[in-house]
Amino acid sequence: MVSVKIGLDFGTHYTKVCVEDSTDRRNRRYSFQKFLDANGEASFVLPSIVQLNKDNTLSYGFVNTDNAAMVEALPERDAPQKPNEPQYRSYRHFPEPAKPIAPSYPKAKKNAINDLAALRDAIKEKERQEVAEQWAKEDQVKYEKSLVEYEKKCRQREDDIAKNKEEVDAYNSDLRESYERSMKRWGAYEQKRTRLIPATYRSFKQMVFSDGFDWRFEIDPMLVSIWYLCYVFFDLDRDYGTQNLTVCMGTSSGRHNWQKNKEKATRIILTVYDLIENVFNHDREGFLQSTLDELKRVTAIKAFTQTAKDDNQIFVFPEAYANLNPLAKQKRFGAGVNAVVDIGGGTTDISIFVAPMGEEVKIFDYESIPYGVNAIEKEGRKAHFYAVESRIDRFSMKITKHAQSVGVKQVEATRIVNKRPIVFTGGGSMITELRRPYVGFTDIIHMGKAVSNNYSIDDAIEVAGKIPMLSTALGLALCGSDADIPLITYSKLFEIVAEAFSGKSEETEHAADYGLADL
Repeated sequence: MVSVKIGLDFGTHYTKVCVEDSTDRRNRRYSFQKFLDANGEASFVLPSIVQLNKDNTLSYGFVNTDNAAMVEALPERDAPQKPNEPQYRSYRHFPEPAKPIAPSYPKAKKNAINDLAALRDAIKEKERQEVAEQWAKEDQVKYEKSLVEYEKKCRQREDDIAKNKEEVDAYNSDLRESYERSMKRWGAYEQKRTRLIPATYRSFKQMVFSDGFDWRFEIDPMLVSIWYLCYVFFDLDRDYGTQNLTVCMGTSSGRHNWQKNKEKATRIILTVYDLIENVFNHDREGFLQSTLDELKRVTAIKAFTQTAKDDNQIFVFPEAYANLNPLAKQKRFGAGVNAVVDIGGGTTDISIFVAPMGEEVKIFDYESIPYGVNAIEKEGRKAHFYAVESRIDRFSMKITKHAQSVGVKQVEATRIVNKRPIVFTGGGSMITELRRPYVGFTDIIHMGKAVSNNYSIDDAIEVAGKIPMLSTALGLALCGSDADIPLITYSKLFEIVAEAFSGKSEETEHAADYGLADL
């Protein structure tokens, strides 16, 4: 049989396979593998779903949930706890102000004046009475003022009591509502936790290659991934034979987990080959009729060795690198720094790269974030926009800061990442609102029909409208060896910039390829 290379885009939502036929090396042909759905209709995508059936066998891709086995769900990673009864605030005590006491004076006596001595006493008594009356008037004025102040304090107390009641009631109401929401979440979780759920497995690829996702089933998601890809490879084995395949597989990776994911992907494919060739002896029906217990018993996950990887022609690439190939090889990128945003089902892959006039793609930085279509549906588009914006902004700051460190003026360093192309690809990019400028990357490019028009693709007309979804599989099929993926550092990027600013005209002219053409 003719040796063929396949681009395997193992996706969170859908899996796509592109086959490169290089029989005529001057005219390589590409085709996308077709899968049959439950109704026997052919499709270029296979849903990444595995179902455990009631008879303990597994179904792949297109499943019938009515026939699904029911299993207990594992506790969620951040399972809600039963909330404690909140400590509500009490009303504050406001003491009543002391009420002033009205002054009291004895009434003056009326003395009969019968003699001179009595007259003198009466005069003195009158004088004393006048003084007493004057004091009484002054005390009355003080009392009336105290009474006004008392009434003022009473009104203030009433206002303070009302304000405190309003604040305490609002606080307690918020506390009660928060408690009731927590109780509702906990109650819903408890009800769900104690209830059996259909054993329909999704996002197992995401669980294997990305961090921070919850898996609610007892079965190892890596095993589910292996059996699912066995189903995919049995079709390829039928058409081409596993011995004749070169596999280029993509993973959602950043610099921090690239090597680990490369080894995981290799182990998966090696185990798939072992199951097809040695365990089931290329018997697809035998594989499909095997029960879960039988599959567990015969599946031994292979260890990673470079020798086994090389002997089986397994190459693994960051999806952020592979999905650029269809455009880069058409010389669609000029001089300068570019960005790509690949919006998938479970993740969005972002990278900063150059690919001047058909040269090999060179990636400076890349990252895979858990904000694909799944997260957009749950958290909204703003969360996705913010996550992408923050990553691209961080990349841009690294570039401009390094440019300044090698002698580029601040205003010129900023222009290196200004008005630059940003490429959108992946199934999520077909949502128009998700294609938008970020930071200095404002020239929007969408992976579209232009790609399919420039390659010898079978059923080109049929796949043209699906290129954003299929482009990573095509890009993987266009890849070569993964032995030296050009992931270059910022320092390497700006070595040439340093030379450009040293006054050497030759290097200054060449520097335009790395983003200085607009300076």
